[in-house]
Amino acid sequence: MRIGVISEFNPFHNGHKYLIDKAKEILLQNGGGEIISVMSEFFTQRGEAAIIDGYKRAECAVESGVDLVIALPYRASVCGSDDFSENAISILDKCKIDMLIFGSELDSDIFADIYKKEYSENIKEKVISLTKKGYSYPKIMAELFDLPKDIPNFILGYSYYKYIKKNAPHIKIKVVKREGQILNKKEMTDEKFLSATAIRKNVNNKNIKKYLSNKMYDYLINSNNISEEIF
Repeated sequence: MRIGVISEFNPFHNGHKYLIDKAKEILLQNGGGEIISVMSEFFTQRGEAAIIDGYKRAECAVESGVDLVIALPYRASVCGSDDFSENAISILDKCKIDMLIFGSELDSDIFADIYKKEYSENIKEKVISLTKKGYSYPKIMAELFDLPKDIPNFILGYSYYKYIKKNAPHIKIKVVKREGQILNKKEMTDEKFLSATAIRKNVNNKNIKKYLSNKMYDYLINSNNISEEIF
């Protein structure tokens, strides 16, 4: 069996390890196999430079159980969620994965209902209209499909679902319920898992150490890390 993971690992933290551990459990239950990750290289989906270079992030992923890390090219890494998903999954499909595993704030059982509504109603024109009003994509999704506003993992997961349904139906989807801090939360809080955003924003706070491997923590405090402030 072969499981795919789409990632940024910016930086690689305990929440990412938790997801990989779940993938390893599935492999163990199915006679073994490999975990392949397609990872944004030096720039991420928000158009930001990654805080740690791709080689160090890949190294930590491999040490946690990923068998192969493939760089997602720059042009794909900074795309919106649908194009980001198309490029990443097409690479994983060429690697012959059987399953895509990812974290989400909500379960995947409503993907089908959203998909049906998106393609049975005149949603495209509504999306264009809301975009012109300045709505972000997550806000548009929340508005059109009656979803909570702060569920970025779910929104990205839905893009995975759409591409797989149309182009790679042989790939199974496994959703791991996201635990810990909300994805884009910037403040340090006492959670099981801290968001990558909070780690990046508090890189000089020693309390982030418990959310990272020793190697990644050393990389963060001893490297010339890139930030928006530097730019």
